[in-house]
Amino acid sequence: MVGYTTKVEDPRSSKTMDVGSTTNLNMSRCPLCEMCPDSHNHLFFNCMFSSQAWTIVKTKADMLNSPSSLNHIVDWIVPFAKKMSAHGVIAKIVFAASTYFVWQEQNGRFFKQQKRSRKQLSEVILSTVRLKLLMFNFRNSSRIDKVLNI
Repeated sequence: MVGYTTKVEDPRSSKTMDVGSTTNLNMSRCPLCEMCPDSHNHLFFNCMFSSQAWTIVKTKADMLNSPSSLNHIVDWIVPFAKKMSAHGVIAKIVFAASTYFVWQEQNGRFFKQQKRSRKQLSEVILSTVRLKLLMFNFRNSSRIDKVLNI
């Protein structure tokens, strides 16, 4: 299974990419769009590539009102982290899977020269969300049914 948890942590506090950018791996440009300077805020989800994948995922997960920048997404999702409602669980899983696979896509491009399209990336995220949700016992919910049937 995928190596991420649904515990919501503030990715803004991570300095991994910022520290790594001083190495000799040509990390000055975003590997996804190859245009803008690389940073956490750009990668999650100001980059055109990750933004379009995030829009596909959040639309299919019925999270249309969720924001599209890292700081705003974290602020939006924190109240859900304290609840065990279906909406909260879906939001946490979608966010965790999205950030995990965007990060994985970045690393694949840096270290393996592997590329996926936006559609492929969003399908990987959505299939992972579906599998994760199947492990939960929810009451009958149209929101759960909608997400599972995407």
